[in-house]
Amino acid sequence: MAIGNPITLTGNVASKSVTVTATAGQTAFTVTGGYRINQLEVYRNGVRLVDGTDFLARDGATVTLLGAANLNDVVEFQVFNDFSIADAIVSDASNQTIRGNVDVAGILTASTLSISDFDVGDNLTVGTGATIGTGVTIYGNSGIVSATSFFGDGSNLEGVASAGLGTALDSDTAGLDVIYYTNNLLDINTSITVDPPTSTNVAYTQYAEISVSDSVDLIIADGDDLIPDILGISTEGVTPLTGAGGRIRAGFFTNKAGTGAPQLTFGAEVPVGYGITGAGSVNLTGIVTATSLSVVDSTVTGGINATGVITAASGSFSGNVTVGGVLTYEDVTNVDSLGIVTARNGLRVTQGGINVTAGISTFGGNITSSGSITDDKGDLRTIPASTKSSGYVLVAADTGKVIYISTGGVTINNSVHSGGDVVSIINNSGSDQTITQGSGLTLYNTADASTGNKTLAGRGMATVWFASASIAYISGSGLS
Repeated sequence: MAIGNPITLTGNVASKSVTVTATAGQTAFTVTGGYRINQLEVYRNGVRLVDGTDFLARDGATVTLLGAANLNDVVEFQVFNDFSIADAIVSDASNQTIRGNVDVAGILTASTLSISDFDVGDNLTVGTGATIGTGVTIYGNSGIVSATSFFGDGSNLEGVASAGLGTALDSDTAGLDVIYYTNNLLDINTSITVDPPTSTNVAYTQYAEISVSDSVDLIIADGDDLIPDILGISTEGVTPLTGAGGRIRAGFFTNKAGTGAPQLTFGAEVPVGYGITGAGSVNLTGIVTATSLSVVDSTVTGGINATGVITAASGSFSGNVTVGGVLTYEDVTNVDSLGIVTARNGLRVTQGGINVTAGISTFGGNITSSGSITDDKGDLRTIPASTKSSGYVLVAADTGKVIYISTGGVTINNSVHSGGDVVSIINNSGSDQTITQGSGLTLYNTADASTGNKTLAGRGMATVWFASASIAYISGSGLS
């Protein structure tokens, strides 16, 4: 039996005992399961110890002996646990008083619960209903009351639009409490989606104008409508707003009546890289002004007045096209004309030149060039030379050239050249070279009308003119 005055327990207090065998010099002991501070008895070898004199128990988990234990000392901890409320409240008593706090972990059930001052720290759940005598104060008027629905006339509610008309000018002054106002602007500062319940597809607000903040989306759900200024009593004098603004995302925009297009009071701005697309038409009765206008397919019944550039993939004009200024083809790859292209004051080509791939070019006047006039052989002011160092046979590409040969001679064959072709031959040596008349070709010497092979003396020069593919004439110095 313990030595000392043990704590006397009532039937409402549960306790447990923890026994530890000490090691030599041990002072710190861990109480299994912990303990409640000031609800603990400590015994050493059956002798009750005094808190603060013999031991310290301050953290609810460990006990420190102020005098070290000996080997195999038996240290017993008597722990007093939860207070048991069973039978503590007499069911048939008319009045009972509980001092201090009552913590209920489960459900507190009462047919009638009357409380003079009721402080709820977190949530209060009422099954069917609660009757409040004078009023409910929620965190100094800054809390939130949530309910599926509210009942009553709400005449004393402040800051609440009555019947959708707006906010009362002064809810505490008779007369002003039924005169309402609505702010100029409804500010949307976070991204929201307007999605009415399935019982309707229309949402509305009495605000006449809606301001969507930067980087914020106002989304209208698919198949739904958002109607601003539902009462038709919009305010005036809304000042311009700063910032780029947010976005309104919806599949369709209409006018207020829902029968036509909305009016863009200050026009529409399309960012770079985007455009207005669709299978319909753009019908304008005014003027289209653009620094750059790109049209894929367009029919204009009136006129286009452009101070900038008009860019189109194609254009079809049933009448005349009149240009009062200069028509500049800066990025045109080809100009395709079925008829005659007439340039009344001349034709100026600044780059690329004029390439005639077929037909005959006829010039009724002079051709003046500040540069060179060339063909496939080169500059027409010069005769290109084709240097040869061995025997050579003329080809059609030699027309208009000089064969500058040093040895081996030159052979002229039949059916190689055409009438009008001219080829010159220069003997680039000090020895004679033979100009051979090929089979089927007749080569006339203009000096004596002789035919056959010709000899061109050293440093001599001769010119061959073809009357046809089989007849040619040759003349020159040093020719025999």
